[in-house]
Amino acid sequence: MRKFVGVLVLFVLINIVVVGSQIIPRLGSYWRLMQIDQQLEAVASQIDVTEKDLEPIMQQVNQIEQQLKPLRIEIESLETDNPNGIPEKIYDAYSTKEDEYNLLIQEYDDVTEKHQPRYEDYSRKVDQYNALVEQRNSLEPENARIWFIMPRPGAFR
Repeated sequence: MRKFVGVLVLFVLINIVVVGSQIIPRLGSYWRLMQIDQQLEAVASQIDVTEKDLEPIMQQVNQIEQQLKPLRIEIESLETDNPNGIPEKIYDAYSTKEDEYNLLIQEYDDVTEKHQPRYEDYSRKVDQYNALVEQRNSLEPENARIWFIMPRPGAFR
């Protein structure tokens, strides 16, 4: 029994040295990983808040785009069907559609221009998050393995 305890203590001491020699040089990168994880959580939280902030604006933009599509199709169809110019009998309807289309384009431009700084802020946050993910992934391989020394099962009977 004493021999077993002595061998066990020896293996524990050897593992302390082996594991310690692997961990101590990595402490800086472990610390850096923890910092990056905290930054990732903070930026992800900011992204979530910004997305919720932008959601009604995106709905408005999508709604305008949905209104623009059929108008553009109708206008292009009239122009394709009348390559020599829009006939006088349908010109008023065509002109009304064009005016409606142009008003929607103006509304679209106003909304997107007004909120451009918010979109740019969102884009910066996403870029920051992606850069942090790349940093974290580049540190991960050097922290992936720690070796232990274990006795072979049954070696000390």
